[in-house]
Amino acid sequence: MGYLLLLVIVAVGWVGAGAVASRFGEARWNNFNDRRGAWEDAIDIARKFPLVGTGLNTYGVSTLLFQRHDLSRHYEQAHNDFLQLAAEGGLLLMIPAALCLGLLVVLVRRRFADDVSERTYWLRVGAVTGLIAIAFQETVDFSLQMPGNAALFAVLCAIALHQPEAESGLVSPTGPAPSR
Repeated sequence: MGYLLLLVIVAVGWVGAGAVASRFGEARWNNFNDRRGAWEDAIDIARKFPLVGTGLNTYGVSTLLFQRHDLSRHYEQAHNDFLQLAAEGGLLLMIPAALCLGLLVVLVRRRFADDVSERTYWLRVGAVTGLIAIAFQETVDFSLQMPGNAALFAVLCAIALHQPEAESGLVSPTGPAPSR
């Protein structure tokens, strides 16, 4: 909690309390800062193409024909990666994605059960916390489309799934470790 408080103090001190207040004051909270229309358009597109979607990376093109909200701007992203994937990939993409997510959850739970040290446990907790934060971020933005964020996501998945070497004296399920 102290670290979080320090982070907030530093961030507000860096840009100024007035800038932070102004930014929050300008936001249109009743429409999720103009994202609601893009979300509704993505849902409409997903309903029109439920099986295969419009094709990966075609959301911006499909909104040229199907955008119905806030026509003063063209939305090239749905500002929600889950809805955009549903619109672009349909069930053909969403079913395998849901299966992969389910498998990730099962494997991470197994790794928690297998943890042999406190250090690995807390590293895994940090990675899972990061993955949950990214999932929440994806509901209001499209940050995983940025290569650096996608790389961070991959690293967090690797940390969450990592199977540490067996402690000395124990035999690994894959056989003895090579001698050094």
